[in-house]
Amino acid sequence: MEVVAVSRAKPQFADVNGIKLYTAIVRDPLTSPSDYIEINEFGVLDNKPAVHDGPVYACFAEHYDYWCNELGVDRSSWEWCQWGENLTLKISCPPQINVFKLLAAGIRFKDQVQLEDKIHIGDIWRIGRTVRLQVWRSLTLVIVESGARIPCMKLSWRLGQKDSWLPALANSGRVGLYLQVLTGGRVYPGDQAYYESFSGDPLNIASITQLAFDNSLKTRDTINLLVNHKMLMRMNKWLLQRKATTMNDKQREGQNAWKGFRDMRVSSIVDEGGEIKSFYLDAVDGRPLANYLPGQFLTVRLPDGTTRNWTISDWEGDEPSYYRLSIRKAGVASKWMHDVCNLNTILSVRSPAGRFSLDRNSILRQVYISAGIGITPILAMMKAHDIHSNLRATPAVWIHVVRDGKNFPFRRPG
Repeated sequence: MEVVAVSRAKPQFADVNGIKLYTAIVRDPLTSPSDYIEINEFGVLDNKPAVHDGPVYACFAEHYDYWCNELGVDRSSWEWCQWGENLTLKISCPPQINVFKLLAAGIRFKDQVQLEDKIHIGDIWRIGRTVRLQVWRSLTLVIVESGARIPCMKLSWRLGQKDSWLPALANSGRVGLYLQVLTGGRVYPGDQAYYESFSGDPLNIASITQLAFDNSLKTRDTINLLVNHKMLMRMNKWLLQRKATTMNDKQREGQNAWKGFRDMRVSSIVDEGGEIKSFYLDAVDGRPLANYLPGQFLTVRLPDGTTRNWTISDWEGDEPSYYRLSIRKAGVASKWMHDVCNLNTILSVRSPAGRFSLDRNSILRQVYISAGIGITPILAMMKAHDIHSNLRATPAVWIHVVRDGKNFPFRRPG
C-alpha cells in the first residue's frame, strides 16, 4: 500500500449548508516526494481536529474512484485529502525486494493492507521509507487501528452531496479509519505501508460505521459491547453510546400508554406567579404512568365534560411518578382549574400525545425561544436538556419573553 498524499489542517469556521460550523475538513493535499507530515504519539504536528479525537485519519484512494463513479461526480473535482484525511493510501503491490528486506530484518510482513471490511481494531501497520532499511526503521511509524470514521454532515458538504447520502456511505463501510500512533516519525508521499501484526479482534472497521447508522434494535447488544471496547477511540464510543441511548428512548416511547380516559388525582397545587398554577397529577389506580416526550400534552376532561389540552411542564425521565400541568388563568376551563379544582380532585386524562417535542439526539447548539404561557413545553425540554445523557454536553440558549417582572413565572429553582 502506498501513501499518495498527506495533509495537515487547523479548524476554521465554514458555512455548512447555512450553519456556521467549526471544522478542519478543508485542507490542501501534499503530494510531492519532498513533502511530509511529522507524527508523534499525539497525532500530526501542526494539525488540529475540530471535533474528532483520532490522532491520524486515513482514507483510501480507491474510495475516490468508487464514489465518484457511484455518484456521477467528475473525478477531477476531488483532490486528494478531500475527505479531510491526513493520509491518502492506495492499495498496491510493494516491490518484492522490499518485502525480502522486511523479512530479513525480522519484521512480520503478513499481507497488503485491505479495505475497511478486512481491517480490525488493534491491527498494527508500519508506514515509512523502505529503500534504506535502517533509516526506514528509525523513522518508521507504528500505527494501530483505533476506530472508524462515522460520517457526518461536514463530509457530505465537503464532497458536494446531500446529507441523505450518508446512510448509503456508512452502509458501504468505505469511509476510512482513525489510527493511534505507537512510534512516531515522518511520512512522505510514496512511502509504503505494511501490516506488522493482526490483532485477532473479530470487529472490523466497516462494521462500526455500519452499526452507527443501523436503527434496528437487534444491533443494540453489539453496540453496548463496543461502548466498553478497551481499544475503541473515545469519539466512537461517545457516538455509539448516544446511539444506544436513542435506541433505548425509542423502545420506551409510549411505554405504559393507555387507551381512552384514566382517572388522575390532583396531589399538589403550586402558585407559580404570573397567574399560573401548577397541578400535579397522580394515578388513582396506582399503575405506572405512561412515558412521554418533553413538550407533549395531556387531554384532560373536567367533571362537566369539558376537555382541554394542557402541556406537561416537567420531565423526570423515564417512568414518571407524576404529571405536572401549568395552567394560566384565562378561559372557562382554566378558570375552573384555578378557582374550583382542589387537592384530591379527580380528573379524567388521556395518555400523553403531541408532535411538538424535543429532539434528544441533536449534537448542534440548541436555541429555545418562548413567551408567556409558551414557557410550559420549554420547561420540560430544558429539564430534559439538563438530565438526559445525550443532551447534557450540548450547548443551549433559552430566550423567554414576559410582559414585565410581575408576570415572570417559575422563578424558583426546578
